[in-house]
Amino acid sequence: MNYLKYVLLIIVAVIVPVATYAESTEYFSHAKVVQVISQEQEQIPSTDAVFTTQAIKVRFSGDYMNGEEVEMKNDLVPMKVGDTFIARIVVDNEENTKEFVVSDFERRPTLAVLAALFLIAVVVFGRMQGVRSLVSLGVSGLVIFFVLIPLLLKGYHPVLVSTITAAAVLFFAIFFTHGFNRKSLIAFSGTFLAVLITSVLAQIAVTTAHITGFATHESVYLNFNTGGTLDFVGLFLAGIMIGMLGVLDDISITQVAVVRELYGVAPHLTKKELFASAIRVGKEHVGALVNTLVLAYVGVALPSILYFATSYTPIGQMVNMEIFAAEIIRTIIGSIGLILTVPITTMLAVYFLKDYKGKKMTLDELEHGHSHAHGGHGHSH
Repeated sequence: MNYLKYVLLIIVAVIVPVATYAESTEYFSHAKVVQVISQEQEQIPSTDAVFTTQAIKVRFSGDYMNGEEVEMKNDLVPMKVGDTFIARIVVDNEENTKEFVVSDFERRPTLAVLAALFLIAVVVFGRMQGVRSLVSLGVSGLVIFFVLIPLLLKGYHPVLVSTITAAAVLFFAIFFTHGFNRKSLIAFSGTFLAVLITSVLAQIAVTTAHITGFATHESVYLNFNTGGTLDFVGLFLAGIMIGMLGVLDDISITQVAVVRELYGVAPHLTKKELFASAIRVGKEHVGALVNTLVLAYVGVALPSILYFATSYTPIGQMVNMEIFAAEIIRTIIGSIGLILTVPITTMLAVYFLKDYKGKKMTLDELEHGHSHAHGGHGHSH
């Protein structure tokens, strides 16, 4: 009897929403708050927490109900007159009624302004090299969104696809920004070798740590949306590889530039002496970038860290959870990739730039290249 009751509950939970959805239509429209009618505090059932609800009057400006004003409830976050947001309008086709829900704030204007400021800053500071870096960034974005993501969704092997994508992204990031020359070829080769070695280490770490790839809600939802056809362990590895590209690009370009400058100002140095001098510069750079990498991941995971800290979970158990273990592996693997890139790229530069007669890199060009690289690794994270 209990079994029959559970079956009926499942039927109600699944069939009724589907039927209701078929009888209703959803629209999304821009809305602007023209009046805050009332505001009060409500308590979340079975807790001591409270949240703010408002009765607001809004004016729509989208394709649906354009120019119309309605009163609706807002329980997302408190708003004031003039705030804009996206409203979800559910139209009941049988009852001929409408339900208005605050879906989310309208953030695109702010994002557009920030993007414009970024473009202006890069072009003003970097001039033509800045323009080239923006072009390479745009092409890299196209490769990721129109090659990597579609291939991953089609079920191709994530690590293989990411390796090919990494090569393409590095090619555009290095050659389009710094020119088609021997220095760029060395930086590309050193970075790609470091990516390949680090990906092997990542595979070993993920396998021995039994990372499943389902540490986040997004992964679970994606698994349902794709019918369980994706390899989430492979996706995790792919994420590590793509995330490393910016910082590795940074360190490799800098090391090649350092070797080129040392050859220019101290041609009497032996290869061994020059390698040692360039490595000392690389060590300083690695120290700064490892801190950047770790702090970036901590910043992303800060809400999760605070949540578990308030739940009094023992630190040993918290570190063992996949949501944290995965980020620790990602951080350590990325840091190892940084460290490997320095000797690999430096050695290649020492051996293949000795008699290079190309245009000498000026201090101005070095600073521009370094600025571009830092922008790249910030994006990749």
